Amino acid sequence: MIYGWSCPNVLSQPVFTGLPDDYPISLIEPSPLTPPISLDLESNNIGNAENFEVWLDIDSVGGIASNLAVAREGIAWKAGRDAISNLRSSLYLDYLPVRWYDPSSRRHRSRHRPIHQIPYLLFGELASFREVELYLIFPGLYDPTRDYWVITLEEYEVWTNRIFMPSLGKVYPNTTVQHMPSSA
Repeated sequence: MIYGWSCPNVLSQPVFTGLPDDYPISLIEPSPLTPPISLDLESNNIGNAENFEVWLDIDSVGGIASNLAVAREGIAWKAGRDAISNLRSSLYLDYLPVRWYDPSSRRHRSRHRPIHQIPYLLFGELASFREVELYLIFPGLYDPTRDYWVITLEEYEVWTNRIFMPSLGKVYPNTTVQHMPSSA
């Protein structure tokens, strides 16, 4: 049962025969103007529930975490950067606002873009559920002329050496941080 409607047990059947026509599923990409849904797992509450729809995607589920409570049992950090993009669709998530400088008009521009068209980094996996990958997105690095969306090696070095590792150094003792790899 999910939020007031029962889900058919399609995995118990040898063949998927489809869902009834009145089943509450939408296969339409979300509108960039739709306010995001917030899901509070601790209080079992959905914010903006009037905008709640269900999408069917057999091989994946996506969401945007507003804080690190999702990784309460730890993160299996991926020390390195994949050069190849493995995000190829919006994952049915709401489009996110991005802003960039347009040199031809000499103005800042903004628009909403799907998540796979915003620079990102595969950060790691949930330690308690390794099938859940954690991505960091960098809307401030958006540029419509980019050829690819995984952050560049230079951007990865800045992230690792100037932001991530110094942040760990503020939390963990030097005896722990010295054994962690840098971006090099």
